[in-house]
Amino acid sequence: ICDLPGLYNVFSKEPEARISIEALLNAKPETGIIIVLDALQLERQLVLATQLLDLKLPSIVIINKVELAAAQGITLNTESISQLLGVKVLHYSRQNQHFATQCNEAVSTIKASASQFNVKWASQDYTSSLKQHFQNPDLLFETQDKRNRIQTARYITSKSIIGSVKSKRSKLPDHI
Repeated sequence: ICDLPGLYNVFSKEPEARISIEALLNAKPETGIIIVLDALQLERQLVLATQLLDLKLPSIVIINKVELAAAQGITLNTESISQLLGVKVLHYSRQNQHFATQCNEAVSTIKASASQFNVKWASQDYTSSLKQHFQNPDLLFETQDKRNRIQTARYITSKSIIGSVKSKRSKLPDHI
C-alpha cells in the first residue's frame, strides 16, 4: 500500500500532484488505486475520479463525509454511482461497523472500469497525453475534455444524489 499525495486534477502543475500522477503512470497494470472522494464536493471530485479511471488501473471509490452530507439533507446512492463509474463504490461512515470487511472484499475483487469517460481519446491515448504533459507542462489542458468531464460529473451527481443539492453553475460556460 502506498499513500500518494492528494490531487484535484491529473494535469496539475503542483509538485505533490506530479508525484502522484508519475507513480500512477509508472504503476504496473495490476496496481490498484483507491480513490477517496468527499461527499460534500462530489460533483467536483468526480471530474478527478473520471480522469483516474481513464488510466484503466484497477480501482475502487470510497466516499467519505457521508454523515456531514446527511446532516445537510444529502443522501448518496452508492449503487448508482458504482454502476455509472463501472467500479465498486463504498461510503465511509463511522456508524458503518462493516466498513473494514466491505473494504477488504472490494480490494480483493478490484478491477479496472470498463467505462470510458474521455469521449475524445482512447485510454492509451489519454495516458500518452498525460506523459506528454509532464514532458512539456506548458501544453494546454484539452478544453473539450474538461467540458465533457464536468458534464459527466454533473450527470452522475444528478443520478445518484437524493436531496436538494444544486450545481453551483446551472449551465456550462462557453469558455473554460
